[in-house]
Amino acid sequence: MTMLSLAAVLLVMQVHLFAGRMHFLDREPWRSMAPGVAMSYVFLDILPHLSKKQQALEFGEGAGLALFLQNHAYLLALVGFTLFLGLAKISSASGAQETKSDEERQGRSVLYLRILPLAVYVALIGFLIGGQPDHRYEPVIVFACAMVIHLAGVNHTVRHKMSRLYDSSLRYMLAGATLAGWFLGAVTPISDLVFALTFSFVAGAILIVAFVYELPAIAGGKSYYYFSAGVAGFSALLLLYEALSGISLTA
Repeated sequence: MTMLSLAAVLLVMQVHLFAGRMHFLDREPWRSMAPGVAMSYVFLDILPHLSKKQQALEFGEGAGLALFLQNHAYLLALVGFTLFLGLAKISSASGAQETKSDEERQGRSVLYLRILPLAVYVALIGFLIGGQPDHRYEPVIVFACAMVIHLAGVNHTVRHKMSRLYDSSLRYMLAGATLAGWFLGAVTPISDLVFALTFSFVAGAILIVAFVYELPAIAGGKSYYYFSAGVAGFSALLLLYEALSGISLTA
């Protein structure tokens, strides 16, 4: 399972390293279907699994702050959602009306600060992939595939805003952060409580990152139909996997 999680994280890293070669995302169908896939995974896996985590936390042991958090998995999700929304706004990642490239208006140090929240985000995803074999019974590859499609849209948006810096260094920064997060999750003994709390926090972060970086591509018209096709297609795959494997996605 550790080797499977390593293969999964390497797959995710390829999205960062080769985002510039994913020219298919320049086309409306693929650009609109990607957030549809992310949203189907959010509503069919993340939110139901968060409910399961809430039940697991309530039976855990703890004291003080840990005891309080045990009974508030959704609070952690809300914190993750709110924190990453604030970071996205501060970094102007969602600015859709910019007419000049960020690289022309800002220095490299400012751009690195703008990408830092995303680096933390992908490191947490890597951490969950590394820790998953001991805590989730669905194949790690299901989570990784959903994150690959999700992060493909995210990376496409980021690279569109700062292509030169992204190609020269930022893609390596994001790939390294993903690998570092995986390594920490794979080598560090993680209790069910810590994993559940981390997953709850990241669940909220995934929601806001998808909303900020991907959903703005859905402008209406044909893009909405492509988005709906992404939702329907990936939802069908998830439900088919669950039916054939007999393993609940929310286990």
